Amino acid sequence: TPTNVVLAYDMSCPVERSSTMRIEYDARDLVLRCPHCGSTYDSSTGSPLSGAALKQKYVLQQYAVYFNAMGGVLVTR
Repeated sequence: TPTNVVLAYDMSCPVERSSTMRIEYDARDLVLRCPHCGSTYDSSTGSPLSGAALKQKYVLQQYAVYFNAMGGVLVTR
């Protein structure tokens, strides 16, 4: 993935099925991680790398990110 691409994912962990359980970015390992179940996700694709998410094949919901000429940003499903 090019370094200047902006990606957006749903922050809810699909394993936990709770809108209050938030995925966190692990800057050291460059992955997205659920602090509750421990599942990790590829930060460039949202695909599961380990844990229950990999076992159950749960992928993070990705959103489209659009920029307009006036500097605005639109994030949509």
